[in-house]
Amino acid sequence: MRYTNKKILKITFPVLVCLLMEQLIGLTDTAYLGRVGEAELGASALAGIFYLMIFMLGFGFSIGAQILIARRNGAKEYSQIGPLFMQSTAFLLLMALVTGMDFGLGKATLWVFG
Repeated sequence: MRYTNKKILKITFPVLVCLLMEQLIGLTDTAYLGRVGEAELGASALAGIFYLMIFMLGFGFSIGAQILIARRNGAKEYSQIGPLFMQSTAFLLLMALVTGMDFGLGKATLWVFG
């Protein structure tokens, strides 16, 4: 199969848009909160770093799962793709639950880091 730039862009474009949207969130936060005050802008910057850390953790594990699935596909080990997909999905959902619970326990997080 011949891979063209158009085919590669078709696959990578959604990932690119996702990463650009994450940066756009920080930009709009800065634009709006910069007019409110310094403390609010500083709080937004700290929250943005925390958000980026959680986002990159999930993004890194999902990219790792994609690489493992692609390796199984390239080796024509199709029967191993399903269990690998289910394991990675379960792990990412568990990680999302844990980080979601952390956001729900805001006072505990502030006590630990603040």
